[in-house]
Amino acid sequence: MVRLHACLALAILSLSLCGLSGCTTSTTPPAGGAGTSVATKGSDGDTITAVEAPTDAKALTGDDYPDVPRLEIMTEVDGIKIPRQKMKSDTLQLGGPIPADVGNEHAKRKPSQPTTGDTLTIRFNSEPKVLNPITESSAVQTYIMQYVNEALARQNPESFAFEPGIAKQWIVEDSVKLSPDLPGKERRIALEGGLSANTVEINYEMPPAKDGQPVEPLMITLTTTNKDGQPLGKVWVGVYPVGKIVGASATGAHFWSDEQGQLKIGGFPNGKYTVKVGAELFGKAEQREDGSLVLTAATEQNPLKQQNNGEPLTLQAGEWTDVQAQTYTTFSLRDDVKWSDGTPFTTKDIEFAYALLNSPSVDGDSIRTYYSDLVECTPLGAHAIRLRYRQQYFKAPEFSYGIAAYTPPFHFFEAALKTYVDENGKADPRQLTLERLTPEQEDAQKKLSAHGQRFGKFFNTDDRYNRSPLGTGPYIVDRWERGDRVELVRNQNYWEPSKAGHVDRII
Repeated sequence: MVRLHACLALAILSLSLCGLSGCTTSTTPPAGGAGTSVATKGSDGDTITAVEAPTDAKALTGDDYPDVPRLEIMTEVDGIKIPRQKMKSDTLQLGGPIPADVGNEHAKRKPSQPTTGDTLTIRFNSEPKVLNPITESSAVQTYIMQYVNEALARQNPESFAFEPGIAKQWIVEDSVKLSPDLPGKERRIALEGGLSANTVEINYEMPPAKDGQPVEPLMITLTTTNKDGQPLGKVWVGVYPVGKIVGASATGAHFWSDEQGQLKIGGFPNGKYTVKVGAELFGKAEQREDGSLVLTAATEQNPLKQQNNGEPLTLQAGEWTDVQAQTYTTFSLRDDVKWSDGTPFTTKDIEFAYALLNSPSVDGDSIRTYYSDLVECTPLGAHAIRLRYRQQYFKAPEFSYGIAAYTPPFHFFEAALKTYVDENGKADPRQLTLERLTPEQEDAQKKLSAHGQRFGKFFNTDDRYNRSPLGTGPYIVDRWERGDRVELVRNQNYWEPSKAGHVDRII
C-alpha cells in the first residue's frame, strides 16, 4: 500500500495547470524574426510543429519590466556581511531526461518491458466534496482527476517543455493596436456627453470611504466610434498612466467596448490617465530599428491572411500604438480524442468550459481567477480554436493549455437537461445552448443558457457529473464510496496508447 498525504494544494494545482503612449510595447518583439520550433510526432506518425516561439538574442533584465517591484538581495545584516558560496555558474540548469535504473543491477541483468495489471492504493487523510474540477479545487480532487482529465498540452517533467496532448499543434501570435488615424481603420473615443477624439485624458479619484467602509469604485462611461462619431462596437480601449502611479500597470489596462460601442471602466489607483483607442490586428510581430512593425499572419484562420493576400503587413512608425506579445493562441486539436463514454471531444466542449468559467452563477471562483483575463474563445471548426488573453502574461500559455483539464462534456449536460426539473419539482425538459439568453428568452425557447443562473445552479448541484465525471484521460472514475474510496479503472479505449496507464485500478 502506498500512503500519501495531500498537503501541498497549491503545488499540485500548479502542476495540474501545467500538464494538463506613443509606441507602447509590453515586450519588444524580436528583431529579425528569428524563432525556434518544437517538432513532435502526431498520432498519424507525421512530424508536426507543436509550437513556434520567437527568441530574442538579448537577455531580458529587470529594467524590461518597469511595473514589477525590484528588491535587491541583502548583502549584510547590522553591518555583518552575509557569507555566500560562490557558484561555478550563475545559471541553474534544469531539464533533460532522467537516467533510468541507475545502480539497479537487477534491471541490467534482466531487462523487461512495461506491462499492465495489478492495483495501486493511495491513501489520503481527506476526501473531496465532489469530483467536478471547476467547482472543487482541493488537493485531493486535483490529484485524483489528473488521471481522468487531459490538457491541450502536457508539460514534460524532465525537459519542462510543453508537448502535444489533446492539441496536436498550436501557434502563438501577438496583438497589435493600430493608430486611431490609420486610413481605413479610424477609431475614436468619447467620454459620456463629450465629443469623439483620438484620445481622452481622465483624472481618476476613488471616492473616500464612508464610516470606515469602502465604497463602490467610480465608473467612467466611454463610447467607441468611427471617425464620423457613429458608435462602433468591439473596439479596443487602452488606459495608460501619465507618469508613475503606484499600483498602475506601465503597460496599460486593456478593454473592449460592447456591441453598441459602450464601455464602463474604473477601479484604478488615483491619478491621471490617457485613454487610447484603435483597431486591432494580430500575427507574428517584428519591430524594426526605424520604428516600423512587420506583422505576419501565422495561421490560415487569421483575418490578416485574407486582408493582405497572405503578405506581411508593414506598419510605419506612428501607425501603431501598442503590442501585447503572445496573447493569441490557435490550437489544432486531434480528431481522434474521445470522452470516456466514446463521444468525440470537440471545440464545442471548450466553448462550454469557457462559458462556465466566466459564469458568476457557477461555484468556480478558485479556478475563475486564472481565466479572468481570457477574453476570447473562438471556434474555427470542430477541431480548431483560438484563445486570446487580455494582455501579455507569462502564465497565459500555461493556463491556455490547461483549460481542457477543466472542460466538462457538453453532450453529457445536453442529455441531462432532457430530464430537467424546475423549481417546483415539475418536469421541464430544456435544450442546452451556448447563446446568451435572458430568463424570459429561456422560457420562451425552452432552453437553458450555459451562461445563465439556472444552468449554473444545475451544474453546481447535479450529482451525476459531480460524483462520476467523464474525462478524456487514461483512467475512468469507476465508483465512489463516500468516506472510504474513489476507484479509477484503466481506460481500455484511451486515444493515446503511448501514454496509457499500466496499473489496472487505482484506489
